[in-house]
Amino acid sequence: MKPMKRILSLALAAALLSAWPAAQAATAKPSTATKYPFLWRIEGKERSNQHFKSYLLGTMHLGDRRLVDIPEVVDKALAGADALYCELAMDEAQKMAPQMMLKMQLPPGESLSGQLPRDLYARLDARLRKLGTSAKRFDRFRLWGITVLVTQLEATKAGMTESLDMTLYKDAKSDGLTVGGLETFEEQLDALSQTNKQDSIALLRKSLDYMAQLDKSGKSAIGVMLDAYLTGREDALLDAAEESMGTDTELNDRVMRPLLEARNVKMTERIIEKIEKDPKKSFFFAIGALHFVGKEGIITMLRKKGYKVRRVTPPQPTWEEFLALRQRLEDMRRKTQTLERELAAAKK
Repeated sequence: MKPMKRILSLALAAALLSAWPAAQAATAKPSTATKYPFLWRIEGKERSNQHFKSYLLGTMHLGDRRLVDIPEVVDKALAGADALYCELAMDEAQKMAPQMMLKMQLPPGESLSGQLPRDLYARLDARLRKLGTSAKRFDRFRLWGITVLVTQLEATKAGMTESLDMTLYKDAKSDGLTVGGLETFEEQLDALSQTNKQDSIALLRKSLDYMAQLDKSGKSAIGVMLDAYLTGREDALLDAAEESMGTDTELNDRVMRPLLEARNVKMTERIIEKIEKDPKKSFFFAIGALHFVGKEGIITMLRKKGYKVRRVTPPQPTWEEFLALRQRLEDMRRKTQTLERELAAAKK
């Protein structure tokens, strides 16, 4: 598995960012809940008698029916919780939507068409026309705003309904749980806007390249990420993310640091602060799944700080993994037999 420091594509924007209200659609394809949700439990701390009963759920900020059909194990964990925290307080996200639109706007006298190379602007326009609009309508948008926009339009085209995060938030609020966010609107906005013009252009070009590649096989960037998420497999999620990204490591570092790694550090600190302040309470943290997995993920960070974190619903191993495990055991058996023979011969 390669490091997660890769270029954030339009597909990843849907998985990482929840600041914007979910795309709405009248219908969605019927389906069932995933069998292996990205659900972990914080159970305690190494070398300590301290115990916790809090949960971490990796989400996607989309509204596919397979996401909002909440698995029983997740529903049970949430029902026993005292508080729910998403990346943002969803009430705040909705209230701040008008402000977000203003923040997306370029300063007077500047335009998207004036910032993008002519060929890239034409490609963006072609993509937006497939989604029922045009680049001209968003000529005052900042480059990072276009990234968010295309993600939401792709979700609308796919028939997305209310996002999983919003569904959980509403359920928790109606049940009387304390609700809130681990980040503020300003913090997420700042993370988005840190990418400079040159990197934003490179990011947009690579994202359009990836979507064009998927078009040939009848797939979509959001669909690929969603299918990987529904397997419940951390490696599948990371692999799908890598498929949408390039190999420019310097660009990867600059883009990913504020969007993923820096936010993971901050959210980990705030999770710890809440569970340590009131360990008898059961907290339920619902955050984009890509924040949890990988070497720079929140799960790894919590474990490095001594917290016992257990995956509640790990997926069953594939047949290939089973065969690989059997082969490793067979290799170990043969090595043990060889060592025993050598030891026996040495005693003679």
